[in-house]
Amino acid sequence: CLGNSSSESHRDWFGSVNRRYPNPIVCKILMLLMQLEEKALPENPQFLIDDFFKRFDFYNDDQKAKIEKAWNYLIKKTDNLTKDDGTKFYLHPYRVAVIIAEFELDSDSVVIALLHDILSIDNIDESEIEQIFGFEIFNLIKNIEKVSNVHFSESTLNHADAVRNMYFA
Repeated sequence: CLGNSSSESHRDWFGSVNRRYPNPIVCKILMLLMQLEEKALPENPQFLIDDFFKRFDFYNDDQKAKIEKAWNYLIKKTDNLTKDDGTKFYLHPYRVAVIIAEFELDSDSVVIALLHDILSIDNIDESEIEQIFGFEIFNLIKNIEKVSNVHFSESTLNHADAVRNMYFA
């Protein structure tokens, strides 16, 4: 599903993912992420959050307030940070939140998407995140951070594919 990427590195990486994970939902998520990563976004935080709510107008006022609180927290903590490629730190979490919203997931899922990398930043107070967003959201953010740091060998992935294929055969 991802063989038509314009980026050679994306094509190589996504091609291996496509062979490994032929699930159409996984492919759609990866395609959306790839398209968003290649698309230049404006770096104005207010423009981005306004555009998010224009695109995804199904969130009610309480949900919008929760998402905006997470967005403002992310901007407050990362506005001066950039990634290795020079892009603003908050652009990747924004792109992930857009993908979550594309699937019309709830506002808590969008909040978690916005904050999924926040614990990788120096001087972030975990208790502050828990106090502001609650234990459940904090716990999910913390566990997502742990999962993203797990590295699997090729043989482990092949074994997992074989088991998955056996279940769905």
